[in-house]
Amino acid sequence: MATVASSRALPPGRLGIPIVGESWSFVTAPREFVLRRVAEHGPIFRSHILGRPTVLMAGPEALRFVLVTHQKYFATGRGWPRGLRLLMDGALMMQDGDEHQRTRRAFASAFSTPALRSYAPAIARTVSQHLARWAAGGEFRLYDATKLLMFDIASQLLLGRPFEAEVDSLSELFEDYTRGMEGLHPILPIPVVWTPFGRALRARNKLLRHIASVLQERRDRPAKDALSLLLESGGTAGDRISDEELCRNVLFLLLAGHESSTSLVAMAVMEFCRHPDILEQARAEQATFARGELSLEAIATMEILDRVVLEIERLYPPFIGAFRHVIKSFEFAGYHVPAGSQIFYCIAGTHHLDGVHADPMRFDPTRFVRAQDKTTRQTCALAGFGGGGHVCLGRDLARLETKIVLALLLRAYDVTLAPDQSLEMTFMPSIRPKSGLRARLVSHASNCSIGAEHVAARQ
Repeated sequence: MATVASSRALPPGRLGIPIVGESWSFVTAPREFVLRRVAEHGPIFRSHILGRPTVLMAGPEALRFVLVTHQKYFATGRGWPRGLRLLMDGALMMQDGDEHQRTRRAFASAFSTPALRSYAPAIARTVSQHLARWAAGGEFRLYDATKLLMFDIASQLLLGRPFEAEVDSLSELFEDYTRGMEGLHPILPIPVVWTPFGRALRARNKLLRHIASVLQERRDRPAKDALSLLLESGGTAGDRISDEELCRNVLFLLLAGHESSTSLVAMAVMEFCRHPDILEQARAEQATFARGELSLEAIATMEILDRVVLEIERLYPPFIGAFRHVIKSFEFAGYHVPAGSQIFYCIAGTHHLDGVHADPMRFDPTRFVRAQDKTTRQTCALAGFGGGGHVCLGRDLARLETKIVLALLLRAYDVTLAPDQSLEMTFMPSIRPKSGLRARLVSHASNCSIGAEHVAARQ
């Protein structure tokens, strides 16, 4: 049981060296960091990461405790390192209670099923354009190219802006913005222009000003994009949010949306390259659709593709976990956690624990058969986008984007990874290969097949 009587003993663990704690080990290899300590201490333990003593919790029961059954014991925004709070100020993920629910209701129309259905054709057109560019350009960094693609999509859906020089410049601002969230930068948020954090803060302010200008344009000339939907829906008087709140949350959705989708696509392509048998199964499934339209309804019937995307989310969750601030003391697994503590719930560690999924380090999409999928999600054994009242608002859009990219790639192209590249990962703000995943894309017309012999990459 999660809540049992205890001697009010604090969770076991160690705090590492003064000031720094165990931050470097956590940042560079968070999955291994969590798995080693769970093996030593169990599903709850203490450490000192990203500037503060922290209680870490892993496993489906722990995630369900934090995200579902006892979510009112925790506050979101106050749990994050100060630098991230500054960069994400006013965003949905930093909100709690009535404010959080009000913002979710205000944005619900832009992520509803009818909205997703209307977005699918535009996503498919944009993906087709980018894939053609990739194929024409020789070797490229697939992660970086996918990130630009996803930013293009996010910019079109949220701001109504097509791929053009403006999107390139905005993407560069986002690069500066996200770089300030990497590694240990959020612990030392020095707001001077020559530091990564200072550049991130400046980029954030420029992006907010740009979004504000687009907001005014949409009021004058509504378009078929999410921002127009948000302005049209209005909501009840109690649900309406200010322009400042709207801009800050559009910025957050631009960030979260293209980061998560980019990670899922890149990791899926990598695993397809390493598992030609699964690639051929997915390709054969796409052949049955006779290159038909990628509607929301058609995508929902692609069972192999769905399992691949869920397995990528399990094996490579875009975000490794999240912080919470404890506002009410609790007992978990026999240990006491007092109010005022900081916790971190571990998504990556949970997905890779023995006993949660069979052979957890193996890429195996067949584990997600329809009969098991609902139970897996309910128990928080799969929580790549969080869960409970704070589940990611853009989860279904991210999965839809990922499936459209992979479906179009499978139908028309072969991809090979450059040999002898390291597949070592960076984990913050989202998981990605440090090499950028150097690759080549070739049209099927060139009869250039994919195979394991092309994947000499080191893991």
